[in-house]
Amino acid sequence: MALTRSSSGGYTRAALLMAIAVVLAGGLSLAVTTADGIRERHRAHSALAAMGTPVRVLRRGALLYTALPLVLTIGLAVLVTATSSWLLIGLSASTGVAPPPLPWHGYAAIGAATLVACLLATAATLPFLRAVTRPDALRIE
Repeated sequence: MALTRSSSGGYTRAALLMAIAVVLAGGLSLAVTTADGIRERHRAHSALAAMGTPVRVLRRGALLYTALPLVLTIGLAVLVTATSSWLLIGLSASTGVAPPPLPWHGYAAIGAATLVACLLATAATLPFLRAVTRPDALRIE
């Protein structure tokens, strides 16, 4: 019995480390993509800033542009994970034994941590927005 608990704990730690690695890789990829998107739209951002749009509004727009699809994607991922877990537990449960409850708190924690990591990665690119909203950015091509 001690060996089973030990191996289960090892699997849990490995799964947690893999989840952290995936979130870090996804966050870095998101940061690069967001910075590239800001760079590609530098003329539009410069024009908006030249017309008087505050940079904080442009920053808020960049965060919302990333956050809305992200929330929908994370919600779908949690739903698919819960459904898969429920099906796997239902298939592997012995007859007459009640299956364990789904770890909803764990799913919510992973989803929230992913959302926070992605928003932090996006927020890390927002200083680039200040650089592309300079008035001389309209003249440079």
